[in-house]
Amino acid sequence: MAGKPEGIPFEPLNDLERLLMRAAVEEDQRPAFTRALLDAPLYAVSPDPLPEGDQVLLAEARVSLAMVPLENGGAATAVFTAPERVGQAYGPEAHALGMRGADLIAMVAERPLLLNPGLSYGVLWGPEDLAMLLGRPVSRTLGVDTQVLLGSPAERPDDLIMRLAEAFQPEPGVAGAWLALAHWPEQNEQAWYLDLRSSLPAERINALLARAVDGADLRGRHLDMRISPPGGEPGVGIPVVSR
Repeated sequence: MAGKPEGIPFEPLNDLERLLMRAAVEEDQRPAFTRALLDAPLYAVSPDPLPEGDQVLLAEARVSLAMVPLENGGAATAVFTAPERVGQAYGPEAHALGMRGADLIAMVAERPLLLNPGLSYGVLWGPEDLAMLLGRPVSRTLGVDTQVLLGSPAERPDDLIMRLAEAFQPEPGVAGAWLALAHWPEQNEQAWYLDLRSSLPAERINALLARAVDGADLRGRHLDMRISPPGGEPGVGIPVVSR
């Protein structure tokens, strides 16, 4: 979460920006900001206007979006918290394209995203951070010596458990599922760990998971998922689906 560097004076224009300003200095406000980010409208920048002057970007739209160079030589998609911010950063002729936050983030999630570039309050997220915001499983490469420690969380994430159960329990191709809290010693990181026993295609599983975690409070953690064939020993953690 970025702080408040010198730059264009930043007076909040909406509730999301008020949350952003609080989250920049109060760490306990960051979960509220990231939750609001998914439902609030966000604005990308295009060099070309949409047909007939439409300034609402649909999820299936294919348009060219402005990128911002990063210090590491890469580039991030420029996204803003209000249409007025687009003009402040790119000038009055820039085309602001609005979309629900979760949909816009999902559309650009394979590359970094820079919120409010050139302004006093902003955030830079990498692809893994964006996956966490969207509740997508994060891909990890496991070596021979990779260890992961699994256990039941001390505080049950009841909302997440309910959402996962509603998504996967009705599916006959899901034989079982357990939700644990994983600790990855090499990264010194904790994440949710969904152990899924299923014969469903990966595309179907990913669609069910996306529906389950849309709007869920992941409490600032990634969600890792392991998919195994039905059978074997019961998983570790809280049962989500049982047959």
